Amino acid sequence: MTAEPGRRTPCGRRALNAGETPVADLAPDAFEQTMLAMMRHVFGSFAHPPGHGWLRAAALAEQRFADRQPGALFLGAVRVVQGIRCARRSPLVFSNPDCDCCAAILTEPERHLMQALMAVRRARPGVARTHAMLLCEGGDIEPLIRALGALPTVRRLSPAVG
Repeated sequence: MTAEPGRRTPCGRRALNAGETPVADLAPDAFEQTMLAMMRHVFGSFAHPPGHGWLRAAALAEQRFADRQPGALFLGAVRVVQGIRCARRSPLVFSNPDCDCCAAILTEPERHLMQALMAVRRARPGVARTHAMLLCEGGDIEPLIRALGALPTVRRLSPAVG
């Protein structure tokens, strides 16, 4: 069974798996939560191409960031994902953005991604690099750091990031 586009289908999951963290524990703001959802949809485009997750990410950017450069933010999400894909050796496990239960949980790689994004936005480059290194499994983190720092909202909040 497949979900209707834009419709969430809760799985009823109750327990966290090893390494998982509730999204709420990081207290992401609305921008960070939306970027997470967009990146999950982009990850889904690679995991299941027929699902066209990239279109869902683009639609989410238009819906949530209509007044804040939605195209640039969508492209930024794609560049962040591509930076991760090029650096990691193993597949990235991500939570289903279309399930309320799963979307409320960060996998370990997603936690590092969010902590890197949040650190870049708060001008904490050392913390961002540490989480990027863990996320990228020791691979080249520079494309990821550049992509995070180039997000339009990040540039406005912390111009010296990078």
